[in-house]
Amino acid sequence: PTLQTALQNLATQGNSFGKSARMRARWTKGLDFQIPDARKQPVKYLWFVGDFASFDDRLQENSRALARILRTAGVDFGLLYDAERNAGNDVRRVGEEGLFEMLAEHNIETLRQAQFEEIFTTDPHSLNTLRNEYPERGGSYKVWHYTELLAHLLESGAIQARELGYKVTYHDPCYLARYNGVTEAPRRILRALGCELVEMPRNGVNTFCCGAGGGRKWMEETRGRRIHESRTAQALQTGASTVATECPYCMTMLKDGLEASPDNAAGTVMTNSQVGASNLAWAVPSGADGSYYAQIFDAGPAAAQSFGGRNRYALWFNGGNNWVSFTNGVIPGSGDFTVEAWAYAPGSGGGTYREILSQGSAGNAFYLGFDSHNVLRGGDGWY
Repeated sequence: PTLQTALQNLATQGNSFGKSARMRARWTKGLDFQIPDARKQPVKYLWFVGDFASFDDRLQENSRALARILRTAGVDFGLLYDAERNAGNDVRRVGEEGLFEMLAEHNIETLRQAQFEEIFTTDPHSLNTLRNEYPERGGSYKVWHYTELLAHLLESGAIQARELGYKVTYHDPCYLARYNGVTEAPRRILRALGCELVEMPRNGVNTFCCGAGGGRKWMEETRGRRIHESRTAQALQTGASTVATECPYCMTMLKDGLEASPDNAAGTVMTNSQVGASNLAWAVPSGADGSYYAQIFDAGPAAAQSFGGRNRYALWFNGGNNWVSFTNGVIPGSGDFTVEAWAYAPGSGGGTYREILSQGSAGNAFYLGFDSHNVLRGGDGWY
């Protein structure tokens, strides 16, 4: 939306998208578990999601990926659901102080009625406002960016990860690095995932803006080269195959920059939760009929491409006969989930495959893969 439209939407609906508050948590419909409502039951962490991670179709899977990782790690967290409003960071930056006050007062009152110990958010803009500007209005909380929590979970062993081997360059969001000094947590996550980190010249607290902050997301650039295109060019010059970032605004801007760049041969923009989910999130429960299945929540960029963008699927095998079949979506079952591991490698014949190291209770190894025609295949043994 334009700046005027965004401000009108924020005044009437509490979000820049102009969507009903009832739609704010609709992204959770893609999960096979219910996230607690922090207004109704106590939780340790309140997840303040933010507008873009809630409403933007391109970013909702990122939110689901993080929710699954936190669920796997046993983190006690909840949401405000339809009671959350835009935190007001960018509203204030464009000079709408009265609208900022209205949004802040609503959120502070909502938070006062919720039951939580600490807050984390996936939005650096919300982080900046919640951490630095709400206290003077009576809203004092311990506020984390989710990468600080995720880094702790990885390093404490609450989440088990295998090395990915991606070559990654990391873009520091302004409101995370420059204004709040959070630069190491995202890099600790990438190192824990075995990624090779190649830095851009402008990094850390000296980062280069993506072009969306301070309300610029709602304004058109009419002079010179667009800022996000300049930053995209800097990322591509590193030779990295993946650009990681930790801000929904930066995510959309860099994706747009990569799509528009003639130099982009194989670039992918991911959050650290996506990078992590491509390695962490599959589980082996016991099925209701005594068989076993493994549900792969996010198979990473290569699998998403092979499925035409559909990166949520499941594999199922009979515990007695050990034959394997594949379906999109989720197969119902019961029992406790046990986190396992899987790996990625190029396939012979031009395809790719996922080699699953252990199927869990039955004990034998098997593979699933895509051949050169992107046909999904699988069986016992190795590819």
